[in-house]
Order: sequence, then C-alpha cells, then structure tokens
Amino acid sequence: MPDVEETAVYTPVSRTQPAHSWLAGWLLRQDDRLISRFAYYFKRLQTWPRHLQQKLAYSLAGAALLLALSSTPDIQAATLTVSAGAAGIASGDGCSLVEAIENANADAQLHTECPAGDSADVIILAGGTYAYTTAHGNYAVNYDAALPNITSDITIQGNGAAVQGPSDGSMRVLTVTSTGNLTLNDATISGGGDTGDVNAFLAGGGIANYGTLTVNRSTISGNGAMYGGGIYNRDGTVTVQDSVISGNVAQAGGGIESYADAGNASVSIEISTIANNSAVYGGGTHNRNGDITLNNSTFSGNSAAEWGGGIFNYGVYYGSGTVTLNNSTISGNTANRGGGVYNYGTDYGTAEVTLYNSTVSGNTAVFGGGGLENNGRYDGSATLTLHRTIVSGNSAPSGPNVYQDSAILNANDYNLLGENSASGIIGGTANTGGTDIVPGSGILINNILNTTLAQNGVNPHPYTHALVTDSPAIDAAPSAACVAAPVNNIDQRGAARNVDGNGTASGSECDIGAFEYGSTQTPTAVSLQTTHAQTGSPAPAAAATGLLMLLSGWLLRKKRGRGG
Repeated sequence: MPDVEETAVYTPVSRTQPAHSWLAGWLLRQDDRLISRFAYYFKRLQTWPRHLQQKLAYSLAGAALLLALSSTPDIQAATLTVSAGAAGIASGDGCSLVEAIENANADAQLHTECPAGDSADVIILAGGTYAYTTAHGNYAVNYDAALPNITSDITIQGNGAAVQGPSDGSMRVLTVTSTGNLTLNDATISGGGDTGDVNAFLAGGGIANYGTLTVNRSTISGNGAMYGGGIYNRDGTVTVQDSVISGNVAQAGGGIESYADAGNASVSIEISTIANNSAVYGGGTHNRNGDITLNNSTFSGNSAAEWGGGIFNYGVYYGSGTVTLNNSTISGNTANRGGGVYNYGTDYGTAEVTLYNSTVSGNTAVFGGGGLENNGRYDGSATLTLHRTIVSGNSAPSGPNVYQDSAILNANDYNLLGENSASGIIGGTANTGGTDIVPGSGILINNILNTTLAQNGVNPHPYTHALVTDSPAIDAAPSAACVAAPVNNIDQRGAARNVDGNGTASGSECDIGAFEYGSTQTPTAVSLQTTHAQTGSPAPAAAATGLLMLLSGWLLRKKRGRGG
C-alpha cells in the first residue's frame, strides 16, 4: 500500500485541492461581518457542556462556520463607552453603566445616551468609582443587584474602575444569569452584601454566576453573603485569571462558593491569589459536588471557624466534589479542622483532592489536619492524592500535616512529607513510602523552605515559599514527570523546571513542591483570556487566517476519520 506521502502525490487532483482550494480565497474576500459571526458562534459553542464539546471536537469550527454563513443578522459587537462616574439612570450625565448593560442585553437603544447593543458587546468604563445604593437588577426574591442582570454576551473593560455596592446587605453587585456570558477585565467589585452580617444576604455578595463568568486582572474584595461572599457559582462556569479574591466573608465559601445543583459547576483559577477571606466552612473556597482547578495560584491567610480554612471540598448525596491543584501554594490558612484543605465525602458522595507539584505549609488546625484533612463518612468516600508535593511545617494536635478518618491517601510519588523524622500523617489508609521523603532527624521546616511567602523575583505572580540551600526537596523528582502535563516544565512562578540545583546532573532535576530552586528564568506569561469581537477588529485577513487554521484541522481530521 502507498504511504501517506504517496497518497498525497498520486491522489487525483479532483479529490484534494479543488475540494477546498476555493475556500481560502473566498474567506479572504469576505468583510468583517462573516468573521465576527464566526467568532461569535465559535465562542458560544465553546460554552457548551464539556461532554458535548468533546462530541463536536472535530467539527466545532465547522459548526460555527455553518451558523455564521446561515445568519441573516450581523453578529457585530457594539462598543458602549461609559461616562466617568455615571452609575444609574439619569438624563444629562452621558452613557451610564446601568444604561449600557440594559442596551447591551436588549441589542437595542433603550437609553438614548448609550449606543444600541449589538450581540456580543463591549462596555468600556472610564476608571474611577461607580457607586450604588439603588438596585437595578433582580434574579429572584431577595436577590437584588446593583447592576442589571447580565443576560447576554458582554465584556466590561474596567480600566481600573471600582464598582461598589452599599455594604448594607440589600444587594449584591451583579448577577450573571444562565443565558449570560460576562468577561470582567481590570476592575474591582466590592461592597456587595454585608461583611458585618453574612446572613443579611443569601448568596453571592460580589457576583452570582448561573452562566459563564470570566474574571481577568481584577479584584473581588470586601463582599459578604451567606454563601459565596466574593463569588457564588451555581451550575455555571467561572474562570479567574491574574486576579485577587480577598477580604470576603460568608457562612460557606468566603472567597468562592461553587455548587453543582441541577447541572455542572466548574471553577478554574489561574495565576491568582485567594487571600484573607473567612467563613464558617471553606474560608477561601467551598466546593459542593463541583469541579475546581487551581493552576499557579496561592491560597493564603484564609480562615474557617469550622472546616477548611483554605479549601473545603464536599461530595454529598451521590454527587462528586473534585479539586485539582497544580503548581500552587496553600499557606497560612486556619480552621478547627483542615487548616489548609478539608476533603469530605459523605452520604454516598465522593470527594477527591489531587495535588501536583504544590506546597502545603504553615497552615494550622485547632483539632486535626493542620495541612490537610481527609474524611469519608456515612457511606461517603474521600481520596487525597499527592504527586511531587510538599506537605510540611503545618500544625495541629492530631495529624499536623494530614489527618484521615475512613479515607485514603495515595502518595508514593516523590513527595516530601513532614520534618524531623516524622511525617505528621495520622489515620485512614496512607499509601506512602517508596519514593516519598520524610526528612531526617534535625531537619526542620526552615531547612526545607523559606517560611515567609514572597514573590521571589517574579512580579506580579502569586507569592510562593522558596526552597532553601540544601533543601531535601531540590532535584528529588524525575525530570520527565515535570516536563509532562500538568506541570509542563514550569514552576508556580512560570520559571523553568528541571534546573540542576545541587550541582550533580541526573535524570531527577525537578524539585518537589511549587518552587524550582536556582531557576531565575522568568518566561513571559501567556494567558488565554476571553475577548469579544469589536467593530473593525480583527482585520479580515488576520481573522480569516485564524479561521482557516481551525478549518484545516477540522477538515484533515474529518478526512482521516473517513479513512482517506
């Protein structure tokens, strides 16, 4: 049989080049409208549930193109520029933030001082402060919001603006409904709900999300609610990138509460800091039957009166709560139980926490599980899995590093556990040993890492614990493991992995934990952020090139799928 190259050469021209050669030229002759429609539909398809996206993996671009070609109305984003300080609805003050959102939602000019909305719209703030004492949105009884509900595809370019609620328990700042898709860039959300009385407002002091929310380079701080002081996510998708969530208060989920009720709830936290939030359960985050992924992020200084100072992961009633940490740091959090992380599967629920090249240190619990508590009760199951992770220097009367009750710890993958000849792990089934390291007698936490969190030469990445000279974590894990996903050959700061830190070259140059000793390389951070098409941008040729790249992959896979 001919090989692939022979097939390419000898296949009749009528079966290959003419089949699609007209497409490139035709696309390049189109104006911005087709490209904008394609971008719009492609993005909307990407918001579908993960299992549906996987089914469309080979034809997502094709489906978006067909929708774009079949569209009669233009998918052309409007740009609505808000006047400085113009918050509510009033004549003579220019385009206000409330008016801009209402026009964008309606794709119409409901308010004459703002342009009409037009599909995926961009609202540009002038910086400064937009303060509210009157609610302009309502999602359900007792769910008032300062801003109108986000019901469509909207980007808010904050330019450093602060959007503030009255901090009196009467309203949150904003709501994203199940049809909404909000991207918030460069803004601060504060004063939602009530930090003094979290029972005054039920859920989502800062933001409540029932649809799709992306937070870029922003701060969510000083908000309070019973559930989700900063952000409440219910059956929605949240992405937090290069942002800070701090100083929020709740009964559950001081920083973030994520709750999978009738659907999927997912939260992705990238290169961000979750700090100094407080709650009864889950000071930093509380995850109920949802999925949370942390990449290159830090949870520090959060507190819980009961369980889970940093993170509370909860699988209950046949549901599953899953938390994955990669290149991340859990430090200085406190709780009664599970100072850093509390993992709890109960009532036929499943709770799973997995850590890759992360550092859990300096956390405190009043009773058990200073670093981590792993608890499976009442026909529930709880599993904690560690890969090349430091769990050391935490404190509690019982299980200072890990406390388990009817649960399973899977380690034995080049982890560093405990200090001074003691792992600090108590209870449950602990599959440790083999490749794991328990530092010997006299090796204390300050012989392993610097106990002070710092940026360690990289700004503005979240703070990390630097390894110290001669730390047993240096060059202690296989290089190949850190080249592969999810570590991808970088540490939490974005610095290169597999740097020879002990002067002896070997196949194990990767350091245990979130920090790579001796790595001074600081690659330019590349973050993928959701943006919306704007009038006149991108240029047709550039956008068509991107479209062609997507379609080429689709067509090739489709051809291979037919055995061509």
